[in-house]
Amino acid sequence: MNDWVARYVQGVINRLPEKERFEVEQELTSNIYDMLSDNPSEDEIKEVLLEMGPPAVLAEEYRQEPKYLISPRVYHDYIQVLKYLVPTVGVVVAIIGGIIGGVEGSQKSASAISFVQGVLQNGIGTGLSLGISAAFQALLWTTIGFVIAERYHAFDANNNKKEWRLEDLPQLHHGKKIAISDAIVEMALTLFFSGMLLLEAFDLLPIVFITEKNGVASIPLFSPTFIWKLVPVLIIGILMSVLVNAIKLKDRRWTKRVLQWTLFESLISASLWIILLLQPDLFSYEFTDFLKDQTWAKMDVLHYIASGETHFILVIVCSIIGIVAIAECGNALYQYFRKEAQMTKI
Repeated sequence: MNDWVARYVQGVINRLPEKERFEVEQELTSNIYDMLSDNPSEDEIKEVLLEMGPPAVLAEEYRQEPKYLISPRVYHDYIQVLKYLVPTVGVVVAIIGGIIGGVEGSQKSASAISFVQGVLQNGIGTGLSLGISAAFQALLWTTIGFVIAERYHAFDANNNKKEWRLEDLPQLHHGKKIAISDAIVEMALTLFFSGMLLLEAFDLLPIVFITEKNGVASIPLFSPTFIWKLVPVLIIGILMSVLVNAIKLKDRRWTKRVLQWTLFESLISASLWIILLLQPDLFSYEFTDFLKDQTWAKMDVLHYIASGETHFILVIVCSIIGIVAIAECGNALYQYFRKEAQMTKI
């Protein structure tokens, strides 16, 4: 029976700013129990909650700074859309713009130093400008869309189809929330490094060396056969990362679904990368031939690549990938069972 009260209070405070939630939760819970008898029945609790009205309307009464551009009925949904859409669009567009700007900057460079400067300056500048512009565009058009939808009563049409019921209250969630920033940063890093590898694979961002005679050598890193194996792995990795983090953004908790997809993504990605890195045709002939003509210290990684003795290095790299994947799976299991243990205690 107490579950109905807790769910109703949760439905109200979810629509309020973080700083206001604790005080409102205490006050609202106390007010509800003051309206109930000492040993209320479930029917009595339901009757009181129905008389209090929809949580969205009550939340606006508690709000310290009322918002009127978007009505109280849909303001919570509007904010939730902005939380997910604006940073996601901004980060994704910024990364794509940074990669495009970096490529354009590299094509205008005549030396190794100007190459690096061109990539960094043009890439960062383009990425930031496009990302900020995209974020503001997402904010603007989302706001316009909500205003127009309310103006033409699109939300009223949906609300009239079904009266508010107690069964519509949100389920109680326990455990630590998954931060929105964590999921967005993870997607951003995946897109960034995958984009850089794709540019490198197709020789749009070649490796630049300053030779012993102060010359500049621009050399493809990967062999053509390896590239055709690399591209599908990158695409699969991007798709899985976007899917898993989209689920995290939707659930915001370590649910069973989040756990299953996180384990699946970690194990599959690690397996694909380990298989990929153990391929014999990893580096291009141009790259290995160039390294052979240079002088390297015996403990230098490039010395081992030049001599073809890369097995030990790749085993170490693959071991690190495996350890990271196991750590990610362990953390996911810990977060899930921690949340389950907290629910059991309640």
